[in-house]
Amino acid sequence: MTWWGWLLAATAVVLLAVVVALALVIRRLIGSVRELASGLDGLRQQTLPLLADTRSALRKSEGVNRRADQLIDTATSITGTVDAATRLAYSVVSNPLVRILSFFTGTRRAAKRLRNATSPDGAISRRTQIPRQIQQARSTVRELPVSKPTNKPISKRSRKASQ
Repeated sequence: MTWWGWLLAATAVVLLAVVVALALVIRRLIGSVRELASGLDGLRQQTLPLLADTRSALRKSEGVNRRADQLIDTATSITGTVDAATRLAYSVVSNPLVRILSFFTGTRRAAKRLRNATSPDGAISRRTQIPRQIQQARSTVRELPVSKPTNKPISKRSRKASQ
């Protein structure tokens, strides 16, 4: 055999080894694909019921959300109505109520003054004497002559003294 024959024989052996190695790799790859397919089938069998449960829960929550939206809308409407009624009641009641309270406060003060004006023995009380003395002092101040103001300019020294 010549070197050319040896080269062809060696190449044939190497190619045979490569074909055998590829066959083993393809066999393992096919086994892995079969395992993956069976795992996906099991996963599909488990997830389909979960998806059905998820869909039903979603439908229920949509119904609950619609009801909650309706309740919120109703509560907003009631709040607006109560606000309007409160404003109306305040405007209707507040002015007459203030007038009634002022009337009773004035009546109470007048009754108190009448009670304090005279004592049981008929003498004028001290509380009544003080306002009368103030009134007399005011009338005497009104009767005092008032001097006319002068148009003289005020000097800086007199301004400082008056301050």
